[in-house]
Amino acid sequence: MRALDVKHAARNGDQIDRQIVQSAEGIDDLCNRQFFPEDKTCYFDYPNYSAAYPWRLWLNADELAVSPATLFKTGAITIPSTAYFCEPVNEGPPFTYIELDRSQSYSFGNSSTPQHDIALTGTYGYWYKTQSAAAQLTAALTDTTGTTVSVSNGAYTGIGDLLVVDTERMLIQDKQAADTTIAFSGLATASAADNEVAVPDTTQFTVGEVLRADSERLLIVDVLSSTLMIVKRAWDGTALAAHTSGTLWALRKLSVVRGATGSTAATHANSTAVSKCVVPGLVRALSVADSVVGLTQEPSAYSAGSPGGRTGGQQQEPSPGDGLSYLCSRVSTAYGRNARLRVV
Repeated sequence: MRALDVKHAARNGDQIDRQIVQSAEGIDDLCNRQFFPEDKTCYFDYPNYSAAYPWRLWLNADELAVSPATLFKTGAITIPSTAYFCEPVNEGPPFTYIELDRSQSYSFGNSSTPQHDIALTGTYGYWYKTQSAAAQLTAALTDTTGTTVSVSNGAYTGIGDLLVVDTERMLIQDKQAADTTIAFSGLATASAADNEVAVPDTTQFTVGEVLRADSERLLIVDVLSSTLMIVKRAWDGTALAAHTSGTLWALRKLSVVRGATGSTAATHANSTAVSKCVVPGLVRALSVADSVVGLTQEPSAYSAGSPGGRTGGQQQEPSPGDGLSYLCSRVSTAYGRNARLRVV
């Protein structure tokens, strides 16, 4: 929505959600890998006739984002994490194969059939990297079924983000406003130029956070002092209005899916730190760009002319998304995985 910066964005939330999901799935398909972490158990045949050595197991599409801290089984034998290596050790994650420690006596192929001989539980995906959301829980989560999470800062989290609280991951589905109980002054006229908001303490807010005064939404674009902020008026397609008194509301109430991507839902104490999963910068850029192109071309039924074409001797204006193919190429080169690495 911030990339588009258009007034209809707030009314087209479902359309934007759909485009983001479509773009994310398309990038996974383009690169033949998944960029989100997922806890699960995968099964492998052994021998699988693709192993160059009897102590090596190729994971193929089931890349590991984290070296498993748990044990895994091969037939009736349980192999401890001290008896194998996730490789490539110097480049991973992702880890694309596992090698047994040859100084120990463990081996693959210990069941009566090669089918599903190996069961490996772990976190799969390209990587499992997180960054701080500069926020904490403002209310404890006392059960494992509640789907509303309140945080102290909504600037760095958005719909579609994968939150991490303790060891649980939560998928954000919606953001709603919560009363900060902080009074403000300013915004006395319905004018975009009237954009200074005075509050007792600006450290309670962050640049990039979306606020609400009455029914008008405001985007914080700068903090001038300990008591004064600059905002962008009529954000998210809301209408300009004059405000005389009241408190600021902020998009800090999150509707989430608990125990997302294979994690386990748990209880969490108040003030627990909140972080979020991140993907490579180029991948995120392509996801945003592809979503923007889809949103801008969808109303015209994807009827934009050919880039660089000529009409009546005049140079045709480039169609939206001319740079998308270049970005796709960069992502594919940097992160693409061969669909098949070895002979069948």
